[in-house]
Amino acid sequence: MTVFVWVRSPRGPAPQKWAEMLRKDHSADGRRVLAHHQLTAEEAGLTLDQLAARYPAPAKEEEADHGI
Repeated sequence: MTVFVWVRSPRGPAPQKWAEMLRKDHSADGRRVLAHHQLTAEEAGLTLDQLAARYPAPAKEEEADHGI
């Protein structure tokens, strides 16, 4: 199942689409996962910009609340 994730990058939250969720807290290259969303088959065909509009990056307060 395709997953839409926000990961922490040097320039701030970055959206990515993964074929599957390997770990709930880190990406394959070690960056922190800030949020993740399982996508429906229809959503999997959307662009990153469309998914980012549908599932905005978490606010800094939310990141702090979750210890991220």
